[in-house]
Amino acid sequence: MAFFKNLLGKQKAAAASGDKKEVKPSKSRVETGAAEAKPDAPMNIQAGIGILVAPHITEKTVGGGRFGTYTFRVHSGSNKIKIRDAVEKRYGVKVESIRILKAKPKIKRFGRRFGTVPGYTKAMVRLSAGQTIEVGA
Repeated sequence: MAFFKNLLGKQKAAAASGDKKEVKPSKSRVETGAAEAKPDAPMNIQAGIGILVAPHITEKTVGGGRFGTYTFRVHSGSNKIKIRDAVEKRYGVKVESIRILKAKPKIKRFGRRFGTVPGYTKAMVRLSAGQTIEVGA
């Protein structure tokens, strides 16, 4: 709080000495547009880059491809609407439904030491009938 006292003291001294410095009010976040750009938001939403991290390929998820269900690892802050837009724009398909699942971090043991396997978020995307995505090689 001492900083503000010193600042107020300088302003009073400048007003008393007769220096008339014009003080411009700073622009708020709303005026500068800083409120619109969030630092943790994905970079390129148009192509789905930043939302879709990678396809989640296991034996179980590969079997789901026969029924039109594909699984992707996604950014932890994304919601169903963002995921739907990302999949539709990247792969050019129509999404019917989405289920989001959050895997918790797990503690693993390495000899005497304990380590943590980080958690992740995955989305199970179901496509409209007759549509497929070529995932993997």
